[in-house]
Amino acid sequence: MKSIKGCMLGVLVAAFLLVLWPVATARAHVVEPGVDLRVTQTFGAREVTLVIAGASQVPGPLRVSAHAPQPVSLELELRSLTDGSRSTGSVSAGREPAALRAEHAGPHELCVRAGAEVSVIPFRVVVPESAPWTMVMDGAFLVAGLSSGTCTRCGPRRACWPYG
Repeated sequence: MKSIKGCMLGVLVAAFLLVLWPVATARAHVVEPGVDLRVTQTFGAREVTLVIAGASQVPGPLRVSAHAPQPVSLELELRSLTDGSRSTGSVSAGREPAALRAEHAGPHELCVRAGAEVSVIPFRVVVPESAPWTMVMDGAFLVAGLSSGTCTRCGPRRACWPYG
């Protein structure tokens, strides 16, 4: 009887811990700064992979390229979901990417037209930001580089530092 109570207590503790365990959210697409987003769409009998290149800065160009086994031409429209601004362009499979204008970071929709068929791809424009400590780190490397350059010019017999 005692072993059954101990077993039940273990099961209850395990169930309690599983309920409290933090659950990671499922992410279908990586939404990180500077990462390309690849989406495959089917238009008629043709399969097209669209590559939305990661934005390095906004306002600036957002490059969209198309990859397909057969030649296909697509009309593109980028629309911001926050202010409604739009940018249009066209791209053909295997050709130069289209450069659509992204005015700001945040949620956007890419409307893709191939003839009479339309596909809308929601995504988020995320721009990489530099951390404040990187400026301090760059300054430290600058000082270290300048001081090592000074020491090599002084020569091996002369003291470079006032304390040496």
